Amino acid sequence: MRSSKQLTSLPHQFTDRLDHFRCQLSRYLQSQDADTIHDFRTSFRRLQATYSIYPPVARSNAAVEYLQLARQLFKLNSLIRDCDIMLDKLDHHGPGADPDRNRLTASLLKRRRNQEVAAMEAAQQLARLSPPTLSADKRALRKRLRCRIRHRVQSILGHIPRIVADPSNSEALHNMRKQTKKLYYLLELAWGQNRRARMTKIKEIHTVAGEIHDCDVTIQYLNDCSSLLENGASLIDRLNTERQFYSERLLGLLEGIDWRSLQREV
Repeated sequence: MRSSKQLTSLPHQFTDRLDHFRCQLSRYLQSQDADTIHDFRTSFRRLQATYSIYPPVARSNAAVEYLQLARQLFKLNSLIRDCDIMLDKLDHHGPGADPDRNRLTASLLKRRRNQEVAAMEAAQQLARLSPPTLSADKRALRKRLRCRIRHRVQSILGHIPRIVADPSNSEALHNMRKQTKKLYYLLELAWGQNRRARMTKIKEIHTVAGEIHDCDVTIQYLNDCSSLLENGASLIDRLNTERQFYSERLLGLLEGIDWRSLQREV
């Protein structure tokens, strides 16, 4: 972990990340394209990671309300992102004249529009709330940050053997992916710009795991629509081939990190 002098900035990280989140929220209210949604979701993850190191007694009612609504908006945008991902997968894997592709594309675009309406209502409600403030002793924050990091690493270590034994285990893989993302944003607080090589490896793991998640989301959608499709099986086969490629890559990446050493470093 960084020196005590550097860590004096920890109590201010919530305010800094909240300011950035509110800037991304303003952008989001103007446009809900894929890039804006990505930046909004990333800013929320950073805000949530910072919020998580504050003890419950330090969380004001205003902060709890604000984060709950922000989390609701994040989840709605996850559904919008899933639509975008599935549209991209269909565009990549489905023949241009395939009636299945055209039918699915129309359905996904309609679903995306419906989610956009709900998300915009939540975003407007969130923008009307006053930004909350938090305060806590920096020593307490340091301790909780270390505990949160070690907890995330321990959770990841619990999922890895299940993934290695069965790369098709979607539940273990996606739980590991979420824990790795949360770990990454906590390590940003602990390390800042230090240990970039280690941070890059962790980011690559959750990026590759995200590619697998995108395949699984699309495969599940196609399975749900299978009775309406003529060529759904061939689309699923191509997606499974893509998933296999990323699964093999992920296993290699997981072996390249000494997770126990990471626990000791913090």
